Amino acid sequence: MAEPPALPRPQRVILPPFERPRPKLVPDPKVQAAVDAFWRSLAADSEN
Repeated sequence: MAEPPALPRPQRVILPPFERPRPKLVPDPKVQAAVDAFWRSLAADSEN
């Protein structure tokens, strides 16, 4: 029997790596900066 025609492989979408998953509901960079500062302050508090 003849081999079936090769099916095209689906292309995988490679997403760039992120430091931390970003909230989808915060598109404003100013709000995002405030959120980042908030998490950084939480991390600093947990270290001390």
